[in-house]
Amino acid sequence: MMGVHEHEGQAMHTTSPLTSDDAVDIEVTLLGFGLSDDEANWTGPTGEVIYFNVVP
Repeated sequence: MMGVHEHEGQAMHTTSPLTSDDAVDIEVTLLGFGLSDDEANWTGPTGEVIYFNVVP
């Protein structure tokens, strides 16, 4: 998913069923905090990347 906005700060993202039992690498890039139509004034950890690995 790209460019997702969540006004309340919590969201759930799902994928199609995986075709393998292999581990999955996930990367989330924080774009900042602010209103979706006011990107110029977003604050917070912009550009920070969070990595994690999930084993189905």
